[in-house]
Parts: sequence; structure tokens; C-alpha cells
Amino acid sequence: MAARFWVGGSGTWNNSSTANWSATSGGAPGASAPTTADTVTFDANSGTAATVTVDSTAVTSTTTVDKSDITLILSGNATLSTTGAFTLSQGTLNLNSNTLTVFRFSSSTANNRTIAFGANGKILLTGTNILAWNTTSTPSTLTVSGSRNIEMTTAATTGTRQFAGGNVGESKAWNLSVTAGTDTILIQNHINNLDLTGFAGIYANDDRTFYGNVIFVAGVTYSAGSTSTKFSATTGTQLLTTNGTTQDYPITKDGAGTLQLQDNLTMGSTRTFTLTAGTLDLNNQTLSTGIFSSSNSNTRSIAFGTGNITVTGNAATVWTTSTVTNFSYTGTPTVNFTYAGGTGTRTITTGALSEAQTININVSAGSDIVNNIASVKNLNFTGFTGTWNHNATTTAYVNVTLVSGMSNSGTGILFFGSANSAQQFTTAGLTLDFPISVGSNLSAPILQFQDALTMGATRAFTLAGGTVELKAGVTSTVGSFVATSPRPRTLRSTLAGTQATLSQASGTVDANQLTIQDINAVGGATFNAFVNQQNVDAGNNDGWDFGISPIVGSYEYTYQLRSFTQPRRF
Repeated sequence: MAARFWVGGSGTWNNSSTANWSATSGGAPGASAPTTADTVTFDANSGTAATVTVDSTAVTSTTTVDKSDITLILSGNATLSTTGAFTLSQGTLNLNSNTLTVFRFSSSTANNRTIAFGANGKILLTGTNILAWNTTSTPSTLTVSGSRNIEMTTAATTGTRQFAGGNVGESKAWNLSVTAGTDTILIQNHINNLDLTGFAGIYANDDRTFYGNVIFVAGVTYSAGSTSTKFSATTGTQLLTTNGTTQDYPITKDGAGTLQLQDNLTMGSTRTFTLTAGTLDLNNQTLSTGIFSSSNSNTRSIAFGTGNITVTGNAATVWTTSTVTNFSYTGTPTVNFTYAGGTGTRTITTGALSEAQTININVSAGSDIVNNIASVKNLNFTGFTGTWNHNATTTAYVNVTLVSGMSNSGTGILFFGSANSAQQFTTAGLTLDFPISVGSNLSAPILQFQDALTMGATRAFTLAGGTVELKAGVTSTVGSFVATSPRPRTLRSTLAGTQATLSQASGTVDANQLTIQDINAVGGATFNAFVNQQNVDAGNNDGWDFGISPIVGSYEYTYQLRSFTQPRRF
């Protein structure tokens, strides 16, 4: 092995010229051109503002560029191969759309240095069981342009190839392909595109941020870990292809750009997908994650299309959108909770979503406890045999489907509040020991019961706005029926001409502004629907008093007496 130093300033590097080669730093020229056994150095004695042009196939054992005003450029179809390390300490490496082949590459200093790839330039890394790429130190002093293409090409079978890209930022992040090998690769820091096509080894978990497209392939072992992978493009669309693999680590979507799934994304049952900013485009695919979190005030959205999010975690807050500011979605917003065991409590924290923001929730398995669903579009428990712990208000904007075999607890109100659509409620014969309320001054839904309603003896059913249709031909039992409101409402049967039965065991029901049709009131309570309280008997009703109410509170009524010419006031 011999040492070769560049001297004499600008010149041409080829296989034959000796004009710029010396055996010592700053020494006399005339040494032979480097071979694969020789080390090559460009240093302070290589000349001022020197441009070194590689015009053929150049080879070395190691190459070091360590001078701020020196430029090493590959011209034409030239190639440069280093069997050992290529170190860019300072200065410029200009690939000019050509290929540099090295065992390992290092540019980890605080000095100003530049790598110009050109449109199609490429660096091939042939090293095995080594830190094959290192640009971790002071990325702000590293300038990168062009393709930024890097390939790890060796069919290694043992050891770990490490790629430490450094926190270089979106504009400098590397395009990395791993095209061969059955060893372990450890990829760290900032990457633009990643393509593992051709690799069949172990993909180790570590801290990494992607700004471009990612292609995972079958046949690779993807290591589990707790370190998050981030998708952070600030503009444009990142494409993620998983090819049926499981990514068992946390994933965060931040940055204002879009992450678009190209196929189903499956994560581990203890891992969290976090949507911090930008758009998650499911592209009609399924995202399967242990936990989903998107709770902040950044602008963020989910494009469901016909896709869905499947949440597999348990014994945790498995869904949180508790802060819903600037959150939106498109498509059909379906979220499936599929944990099939009986351990712990699944907390679903939706936050106070508006009707336009709410999602469809399907709890399709499990015998555990589910709680804290604050707002929902459709809520369906088909397949669930556990307990719905209902201690806070749940606002439903479309349908609620309960099932036999499940149970409920808690005293939170179930509120039906759609301003736009009919709503259906299936109780499956359960006794619901919590209050139920329908409508408000701002909403007037039509709530249609699909079967009998049975409520706890102390629980109130409040009709504050809209229309309630009790199931025809069956008895619905409430603790108390509250039907006072400053707006008109309707209580009727689901089938015109066929009565539904409303049962309340005791007390008095005082209705106002209520139109009643096909309702049989029974059970021992007094049911007042006085016409002077603007109630309407629309026909086929029993058990209601539609007469004239006595004076109550501040109400004052005028009667015309036959024996006087002037009305008297009482």
C-alpha cells in the first residue's frame, strides 16, 4: 500500500497521468497514479481553488477530501471506486450524474462541504458490518443537490450495516435503496425515499424521519421497537407501501403534507399511530393500529374514502381526538375496535366532535369494558359482550345499535342530536340504566326505535326537540317521560295506525307543544297533554288527558261567562 497526495492545483485524474501525484503532502509530482492498494488525500497542499477532474475509471483504497476550495468532479462517464472509506471533510464532491462506489462514506464534520449528485448521480455503498454512511455532524454546513441517490448493494449475510443520515432536513434528505443482503440494516435520522426491494434481512427499529416514499417488502424481518418512525413532508404526497408486512413500532404523521397508503398498513397491537398535522390518506385501505391519537389544534385530516381504521389495542386510551380543533375528514369515517379479550378498559376519547366531524364506531369484539365515547356518528356494538361504561354524555348523530349479551353501567346521558338525518336506536332488550335525551333548541332529529325501550326506574327520557317514534306493537318503559320544551315536537308510533305503548310506573307527565299519535300511555303515571298547553291529539291515543289544564304557576286563562256581557278574568 502506498500513499498518494494531490499537488499542483487543477488537473486530470486518470489511470496514467503522474502530473499531480506525489508520495508526500506538498511533495514533488511524478508519483504513479493510484491503484486499489493506495490511499489518496486532497489536503491543504493540493493547490488553491483546484478542480480535480476524473475522466476515466479511477480507483483507490481510501479517499480523503480535506480542503475547502478543492472540487473533485467526475466528468463524462467517469467512475470512482474506493475499496475502503471515502471521507469528505471539507470541499466539494461533484458526481456530475456519475457513480461513486465506496466501502463506506463519511462526511461528519463542522466544515463547509458540498455533495453535488447531478440529475442521476449515485453513491454505491459496498461495506458490510460497518457504519456504511455517516453524515451526522453539523448538517447545516453540508450542502446537497441533485438526485441524492444512495444504494447499499452488497449481498451481506452477517453483521449490521448502519446508515446514519443525520438530521439534514427535508431538502437534503437521502434517497436510499437497499438492493441485496440478508444481514441487518440500521437506518437512522432523515431519509427521503426508502426502497427495500431486493433485501431479505432484518430491518432494525430506530429513530428515523421520512420525507418521501417508502417501500417495504415481504421476506424482510421488521424488528419491533418503541422508537417512532415519522412521515414529515411539508408539501406533496408521500406514498407508503408495506406489501403485507407488520410494522411493530409507533408511527407519527406530522408535517403539512399527505401520507397516502398504497396498501393496508398493519402495526403492532401496542403501537400508536399519531396524526399530528397534515393529511392521512387511507386511499380506500385499512390502517390497523393498537392506538390512534390525534389531539391538537394543528390543521389535520383523514381521507377515508372507503377505507377504515382498525384499532386493536386494549387496557388503554385506544382512541383520542380529545382536542378537535382543525380536525376534519372526507369519505366514510369508519373506525373498528377489534380487541377480542376481556382484560382492562378501552377508553375511546372522541372529544366534542361536531356532527360534521364525528366518526362511525364499531366495537366488534371483546368482553372488557369500553367507556368515554363523547360523540359518534353511528355506534354499533355487534360482536361485543362486555360492559359499556357510560358515565359521561354520549352524543349520537345517526344510529346506535346495542346487542344482547353486553351490559351497561354509568349515569351519563345518551343524547340523540342530529340536525340533518333520521336516527335509529336498537336496544336489543337491554335495560338501560342511564338517561336518554332527544333533540334540543338546535337539533330536531327523528329517532326511530327498532325494538322496545326499557329504562331503569329512576332514569328520565327527555324529548326536547324533533320526533320520537316508539316501536309499534311493543311496550317501552321509562323511569320518567319529560316532554316540556319551548319548541314543537312529535311523539308517535313507528307504524301509522298501530299503537306503541309508553309505560311509566308513577308520577305525572306534563307535556307541552307535543303532537301525539298512536301512543297508548300506561303504567300508573298520570299523562297530561292539555290542549291549552299547545299539545295536539293526532289520533289513536289512549291514556292521555287532552283536556284543559288548571291554572298553574303564572298561567292566566280567559273564559266567556254566559250571564255577563264582559269577560271575567280568574
